[in-house]
Amino acid sequence: MTARRIIWTWTVFLAVVACVGGTIGYGTYHRSDLYRLQLEQELTAFFGLPVDVGAVRPHSFTTRSLSGLAVWLPDRRDRVFYAPSVLWGRHPEGEGSRIEVRGAEWTIGSEAWYPDDYTRVLRASLQHDFRQYNVREVHLADSRIIWPRTDFRLTIDDVAGAVRFHDDGTGQATLTCTVLNGRPANEPIRIDARLDPAAEEFLPEVRLTVPPLPLPTLGLDGLLTSRVTQGSFAGRITFRQLAGEDELQLAGRLADIRLEELTARLPGGAVSARVDLDVHEALVRGRKLALFDFRGDVYDLDVDALLAQQGMPQVGGRAKLHLHGGRVSAQGIEVLTASGEWLGASLPVVSQALLGEPSLPGRFDLRIHSLAVQDNELTSADLELTAMPPGSGPGVIPRSLLMEALDRLNVALPASLLPEQVEYVHAGARILADREQIRVLAGKGPAGPALVTVRLWGRDMPLMGNAHLTLDVAPLRQRIDPLLERLRTLLGD
Repeated sequence: MTARRIIWTWTVFLAVVACVGGTIGYGTYHRSDLYRLQLEQELTAFFGLPVDVGAVRPHSFTTRSLSGLAVWLPDRRDRVFYAPSVLWGRHPEGEGSRIEVRGAEWTIGSEAWYPDDYTRVLRASLQHDFRQYNVREVHLADSRIIWPRTDFRLTIDDVAGAVRFHDDGTGQATLTCTVLNGRPANEPIRIDARLDPAAEEFLPEVRLTVPPLPLPTLGLDGLLTSRVTQGSFAGRITFRQLAGEDELQLAGRLADIRLEELTARLPGGAVSARVDLDVHEALVRGRKLALFDFRGDVYDLDVDALLAQQGMPQVGGRAKLHLHGGRVSAQGIEVLTASGEWLGASLPVVSQALLGEPSLPGRFDLRIHSLAVQDNELTSADLELTAMPPGSGPGVIPRSLLMEALDRLNVALPASLLPEQVEYVHAGARILADREQIRVLAGKGPAGPALVTVRLWGRDMPLMGNAHLTLDVAPLRQRIDPLLERLRTLLGD
């Protein structure tokens, strides 16, 4: 054997021994309790919270596997984070490190938490210079987030996605989840967040894109102090940390909402209705409504509930409104335009309230062709009032009441031509209101324009077909303004 071959043989042998020995040494060291305890100390110092590491094993030459990783509150009052498996190694597509977390569980809040623990945990999770460890990506899979508050409980399962850090240390999180409070979603819920670990507002923005989701899934019963059983929401929910006050912004579709479930805690009691709303923007700043821009529909509105809160009589009937557009701010109702109808009210109660005469039998309908409010003030209204006899028999008007109405309109009619009780077929008026005055015009009766259509000598006779009465708007405002204030409270609270 030549000297060259001997040298070559020994070189190969030493290289193999070095590789095997290095591998054995690498694996032995990273499996040792000494290394595990050292890593626990480093992570505890890094997060500022107690950290346990069950075991450390080399996964490859460039990746370490941590099992049983747990993070605790101070004094180990409650566990904040647990992951059965964490891989920490070199990023396969470039420089830096990549962390893969599978099956993790975060718990944010419990009876063991103190008020400042929430901020402490968020800072421990996010407010670090991840460039110190050259972390470029954190991948999550099959994870869970639990937020057990006293007013609501939020549990998010099947969380997956990644947090990517840029050269300047900021990051962008893109996550999804498919199970919320134990209920599977038809489509994934997307979570996008911006991270700035070096800033005081280290989590400047978090945005949730939510598919159509039943409201009971959100677990709002405690927050609303009432049970929410119906309705759905689809859209975007954005949370922003600002230097002054935090912001919560919402935009999307609220469908089949039971208004009585959401208004149970308001002064005066709940108002029953079913609501569909397209929310262009709802902005809450510092836990107070700053802006609510919307359009939508209100069905089966219980008008009596609103009237009772103003000390007005119960008249029955149900109303529906089409809200063409509305904008509410901290200053009140900036803009509101609507149309709708209120059908089936009690004519005896309405006539008592309007005329002081309760003896008019029948039903009363109100159709709102248009209604506009600006800066908390009624600016215009186009209303149609209709009264009809009861279905069980004819309706009658006392002659004295009819003569009084004719006299107010300067219509002369000999009282001797009318019986003591005059049968009416239809009564109607068109009400046009603006900021200054109210105009009362004759409605459309079965025999032509008339404020009242009566039946005399077997024929339908229209009376006061050319009526044009002008009234002061102040009495109407005295009735409308409390209702507008109540509406502002419903929208603003």
